[in-house]
Amino acid sequence: TKCGEAKISPLGRQRSTRSDKPRSGRRPGTHGGHMSTILIVEDNDKNMKLARDVLQAKGYTTLEAVNGEDGVRLALAHRPDLVLMDIQLPDISGVEAFMRIRANADTAQVPVVAFTASVTPMDRHRITDAGFDGFIGKPINLKEFLETVRKTIASKPT
Repeated sequence: TKCGEAKISPLGRQRSTRSDKPRSGRRPGTHGGHMSTILIVEDNDKNMKLARDVLQAKGYTTLEAVNGEDGVRLALAHRPDLVLMDIQLPDISGVEAFMRIRANADTAQVPVVAFTASVTPMDRHRITDAGFDGFIGKPINLKEFLETVRKTIASKPT
């Protein structure tokens, strides 16, 4: 699309493209010379909107899925630079979706960060043991959220 036009995501949700110029140095939403794409797998509309709006404001392109099956499908189709994965989803769990993404050779190296309200020590232990690349608790702290996204994408091989 042309800069400033709206796109319809694969799930029919509108997402905007940004044409802002970087203020200094490298654009925050770039990795390896291209715009970074982040797949958000989240079934709560308010959490989805917050994550999408914050990421797009920082120059990232977003894809959206409201359940685990669609999240896996979009990850395989688009190979995003990062997946933010809710754990408690209406169909398969975020852990199951993560395992399916990791099991495919095309997406095995895509970083996946748990994006969840499941913050008990047992939940965190289960998420860590599963092999997620990071953890973002909800409600989100914007500074920590953006820093985790930035560091996770920066550590991804180009």
